[in-house]
Amino acid sequence: MFTCVVGLFGIPRKIISGHEVEVELPDKATLTDVIAALRRKIPTLAGSVICAEEEQLTEHYVFNINGRFYFDDQDIRIRKGDKIGILAAATGG
Repeated sequence: MFTCVVGLFGIPRKIISGHEVEVELPDKATLTDVIAALRRKIPTLAGSVICAEEEQLTEHYVFNINGRFYFDDQDIRIRKGDKIGILAAATGG
């Protein structure tokens, strides 16, 4: 197990009234594990940020891991020290 900090931007940030949250992840964690940990720690993310019935983000959000964007690759391995963020998939002007 290891601790991971997930940065939150936009609506997710407003939901928790903060810019990041720490979650406990198992060794060899995937994005699915990150989502499950977020759902347990912040149930209010379900529905608007995390799909209500699935361990995936809604279509409006993406992960940013170490500067790269991931939409739905739930099998990506997370390592201790990775920089993870959740932000809107698209922004309008």
